[in-house]
Amino acid sequence: MDNSTQNEILLLTQIDNVKGNESIKILSICSSVLSSEKYVSAAVEALDNIFNSPDFDLTNEFTRVVVNIFNVNKKFNYYKEISTERTKYVVWGVFYHYLQKHQADFLNSHDMGVWRLLFANAWDLITIIPQTVKIDKASCICGWCSDKTSI
Repeated sequence: MDNSTQNEILLLTQIDNVKGNESIKILSICSSVLSSEKYVSAAVEALDNIFNSPDFDLTNEFTRVVVNIFNVNKKFNYYKEISTERTKYVVWGVFYHYLQKHQADFLNSHDMGVWRLLFANAWDLITIIPQTVKIDKASCICGWCSDKTSI
C-alpha cells in the first residue's frame, strides 16, 4: 500500500478517533487486501463499470460504488474474519486506491475531505441491522385495526 492511501486511511481513523494499536491493525489489514492482485483487479473492474458510464456523477452513484466494493469482498476470503468496524477502512482504502491509480483526474478535481466525511457519516446507515429499524404500530386512530401491526 502506498503512502498516499495509507495517509488517507489514517485520516478516516482520526475522524473516528481510532487510537494506537487499532490503527496499526487496520493499516495492516488494508495493506494485505490491497496487495492481492486478484482482489484489486476485481475491484477495478467493478468500479470501472460505474466510473466509466456515461453521465457519471459520484454524488448520485456513491452508494453503488460502496455496494460494488462489498460485492467484490463477497468473492474473496481473507485468512480471518474482519469486523464491521475494520471493514469500513478496507472499503475506504479500496475506493481511494482505485481513485488514485485509475481516476487521477477525478481525484485531483474533487475535495476528498467531503467524500471522506460523507463516507464516515454514512457508515452507520450502511451497517444498520434491519431488525433495529422495524416499527410496530401501537394503536390505530379508528380502532378497528390490530394493536401490533408491523409496517
